[in-house]
Amino acid sequence: MAGRDGWPSPDVFQLLQAGDVEKLWGCRPGKLRPFLPYLVRMALSPSSLLLSHSQTTETCARDRKLVLSVIAAIPEANSVHSYLQMDFPELRSDAVKERQLLRKLGPAEERPAAQSVLATSMQFGMAIEFERSDHVRRMRLFLSEMLRVMSKVWTQCSFS
Repeated sequence: MAGRDGWPSPDVFQLLQAGDVEKLWGCRPGKLRPFLPYLVRMALSPSSLLLSHSQTTETCARDRKLVLSVIAAIPEANSVHSYLQMDFPELRSDAVKERQLLRKLGPAEERPAAQSVLATSMQFGMAIEFERSDHVRRMRLFLSEMLRVMSKVWTQCSFS
């Protein structure tokens, strides 16, 4: 199954591991898609290109442009880029607070959103709010719901 579109390709992995950006240009977007987060990070952070192998600044700039042109053919690259720009330390801190709040109050189904650290000021239901939100809000809603479900399962298992 390896190598099919959607599955990580050993060939692409070897190219990335070797830092051979020029050969990536010849790969189909479907073969690159599993490596998209890494490619986006590589394109945005020149230091990742320099760390992969010793290069000059000119070579690094050329490789960066090549990686940008490679990922430009993949529409999902913009979504990956927006998720990589999130403030993960703040998100983690809020998730820890949410988990503590759930332990204290319990995973009540109808608990008001005002008692949530991650899912604040919801005007609509969870599904509609998720569909209409930006990527940061979506991640916060997802984490809130996931932590609520985990808390509910943990509570039910501990009383069994």
